[in-house]
Amino acid sequence: MKSEKLIKEIEIGLPKLIDLANKMTIHTISNNCLFILSEIKTDFQNIFEERKARNKENQFKQAVLLSELEPKLNELIEDLFDLNIYIYKAEKDKTIIELRYFLKSKLDKNYRTKVKENLTMIHFKIEHPPLIDTEKEKFDINWQHFE
Repeated sequence: MKSEKLIKEIEIGLPKLIDLANKMTIHTISNNCLFILSEIKTDFQNIFEERKARNKENQFKQAVLLSELEPKLNELIEDLFDLNIYIYKAEKDKTIIELRYFLKSKLDKNYRTKVKENLTMIHFKIEHPPLIDTEKEKFDINWQHFE
């Protein structure tokens, strides 16, 4: 998969993610999107520690247009195993989208040989607070910034 195709897939899926977030959260999510890029790390004991460390790291990142991430995505494209796309932060006039990626080179050697030719898996996700019934209750999309 070329980075241009990956960017096109992101552009196609993003409106659906924003629409879903508008239905699930108390916010009106802006279509004016900027992006940050994060590698998925596996060296954490639990998801809470991982989220806390990632948020701390992300607060210093400069959000950019998707087209500005194309050179970096181009560098990673052959090694991209999984790309998870989340709404990182929603503000009145802009939405920051986080592209979290996991590399094939970080996989177990045996499994890596099985998937080395596979295309990148792309997932659009909404991270919600623990212990909330999203079928019954709307939540603050920025909840993870208040922990």
